[in-house]
Amino acid sequence: VLFVIEPLLPGTSLFGIATVSICLLSTAFLSEIIRSGLESVPRQQIESARTLNFSALQLLFTVVLPQSWRVIVPPATAFIVMFIKDTSLASQLGVIELTFAGKMLVNRGASPVLGYGVILMCYFALSYPLSRLSAYLERRLASS
Repeated sequence: VLFVIEPLLPGTSLFGIATVSICLLSTAFLSEIIRSGLESVPRQQIESARTLNFSALQLLFTVVLPQSWRVIVPPATAFIVMFIKDTSLASQLGVIELTFAGKMLVNRGASPVLGYGVILMCYFALSYPLSRLSAYLERRLASS
């Protein structure tokens, strides 16, 4: 993304380039998760709803989404947890984010255990509640 955007739009900030690349990556993954969830609804269910003369919105909101939600939620929340950790890749472009700030702190003479330990705790504080939410939603949406 850096080598495509920079020649086309010279002077674009590294933060903007990192934002575009992260958005492209997350859009690709989430769209594939949602597509697979929507396709998991049995064809007979959709055909039955059409036979009952459901409109497209009725079909989507009363037949497809309630069934596909159970398939979409677990991988989507797992992706969000992974996504939080993968944003550290933006530091490779020179964008100052959490991991890069820890690296700068260690380079200035702070203890690596302290510097990276704080980064570890920050990522843990962001990821653990989301993983617990994911586990809760999986239990809640599980078939009885």
